Amino acid sequence: MPQVNPQLEEMAGLLKGAIRQVFDKNAKEPFDGEPTIEKKDIIEYHNRMRASAIDKFNNPAYCAAIQFYKNENSRESHDACGVVIVSLRENNGEVVLKAAGIHGFDEDDFQAMSEKTGEFCGAIGQEFQHSLTTQGYPQLVLSFPVHQRNSISNGVEFSYDQYERCEIGYSFKKNKILVVEIAMAQLAKG
Repeated sequence: MPQVNPQLEEMAGLLKGAIRQVFDKNAKEPFDGEPTIEKKDIIEYHNRMRASAIDKFNNPAYCAAIQFYKNENSRESHDACGVVIVSLRENNGEVVLKAAGIHGFDEDDFQAMSEKTGEFCGAIGQEFQHSLTTQGYPQLVLSFPVHQRNSISNGVEFSYDQYERCEIGYSFKKNKILVVEIAMAQLAKG
């Protein structure tokens, strides 16, 4: 049965802080003002969450995701308790990646940009995992980031009993260039 996670907005706030940490380690955030946070419904297809970056900007984009699991057994059985999805607008992607300290790519090489977006997503996932544990949540197991240009065609694993997600949107020169989504099951503090 679908559930509302009362912790979702708190977790979106922790994720926002984790994103800030990724940039603070390397440079100043390249964004205009504070990000927006919106709650939205999860779009599910064949028990997987839709992950489409192109829909966020109505322009070509890169998409990467990292799943969270309660333990190794749940990872092996593909029973995710949460997911973070990064959508990066293609024509501003290099600005965001360089500000996050990610280098060594050709911005005209779609495969390299997709891989670096996956690396960026992994850095956010690790910072978010650290934020969760410092707030008393359990240590979660992370997947390896998956990435593709425009969308992850098969969708991503998520906690199937959840039906809401939060989107954190960042703008540069008044254009939205980065959207980071989170869908997470309720976690016990302990």
